[in-house]
Amino acid sequence: MDFSLNRQIERSSQELESAVLASTLTNLVAVLPFLLIGGFLSLLFSELVLTISFAVAASLVVALTVVPALAAKLLPLKRTSGLKNWLLIRAFNQRLQGLTRQYRQALMWVLNRKIRVLLISLVVLGGSSLVIVDHIPQEILPSISTGQAQVRVSLPPGTTLAENRRVMAAVDAQILAQPETEYAFSTAGGFLFGSGTSENLLRGSSTITLKPGSNVEAMADRLNGLLGQLNLVETRLRASPDSVRGLILSNSPVRGDVDVILQGNDPALLNQAGLQVLGQLNEQASQARYLPDGDPVQPEIQIRPDWERAAALGISAETLGDTVQTLLNGSVATELQRGDR
Repeated sequence: MDFSLNRQIERSSQELESAVLASTLTNLVAVLPFLLIGGFLSLLFSELVLTISFAVAASLVVALTVVPALAAKLLPLKRTSGLKNWLLIRAFNQRLQGLTRQYRQALMWVLNRKIRVLLISLVVLGGSSLVIVDHIPQEILPSISTGQAQVRVSLPPGTTLAENRRVMAAVDAQILAQPETEYAFSTAGGFLFGSGTSENLLRGSSTITLKPGSNVEAMADRLNGLLGQLNLVETRLRASPDSVRGLILSNSPVRGDVDVILQGNDPALLNQAGLQVLGQLNEQASQARYLPDGDPVQPEIQIRPDWERAAALGISAETLGDTVQTLLNGSVATELQRGDR
């Protein structure tokens, strides 16, 4: 009796082997091609694809080895729990058997009309795909809102630190007037990046933290319009939603739908072409910006000391340089830390 039962289990597992193998390979074929993709997507999904592949392969091994072995050990047991005699279990089995008969009838109908069913499937699935493909948004990752916005300020050559501070004060006034603003952190004469600082009299920045639930993009668009009304000559101001550091979803250095990159060997001609392109774009989009890679030429002041008089007064070159630096840009005499400030 045990031998015949084992033979029956072996034949049953052999009958299901091709079906289990086909379904498992279908799952593997759906995910394994992602391993051939490089770049950013590979960093995101390679470990996930490998995990799914190993799990599906392990399920195939278990289905072909462990399940038949357990069936051979458990089916000869004489004792039963009696669950199959419960009313709910019997009702479920009857309903399942009815569905099985209906599925068998539908399957026979399809197999008798293979070509017709195949053509109808191609027309329905293919036609619906062509209709909805243009209406489905496509993106690598969903948009991520950090609840913050950034304002970048670029000032014309010759701007002093005092003028930079006045411009940033006007920018701060517009930022704090927005109902979504919770607080803002602004810098004049450079910008901060992590724990590093970059000193530049032609630059300013502000990091805005918005109240929970605020629409960052709508606030940034409205702020761009208000900053444009300041009418600062040769000053570029740009507000944009902040992004997750290290996560770049676009090759464009700025946020926008169109990115025009100009290249050339003549800086003057390149700058002129950039302004011409900007003029054409501004006719179509008011938020177009021209951002050259290099800063414009900054005026230079040369100081030629009287070294004989400096030596007579005991003033060294280092002391003279520190004094000039303090006069032009100021200096930090000392720092006092109180709590987290």
